[in-house]
Amino acid sequence: MHVLGILSAGTIAFLMGLADDAYDTNPSFKFIVQFAGAIILISSGTYIQLFESIYLNYAITIL
Repeated sequence: MHVLGILSAGTIAFLMGLADDAYDTNPSFKFIVQFAGAIILISSGTYIQLFESIYLNYAITIL
C-alpha cells in the first residue's frame, strides 16, 4: 500500500510538472494538485512521523 501511494503521488507530481512546462498553469491549480498528492500519501499510510500527534505529522507531510 505504501508503494502504491508513493507511485501515485509521484506520478501526479510528474504530470503536473510536465503540464507546467508545456502550458502556463495557474499557481492555485498547482497547489491543489500538490495538496492532492499529499492527501494520497497520507491515505496510503505514508507520512512524516516526528511528533506524538498524528495531526501534526499530517500537517508536516502536507507542507
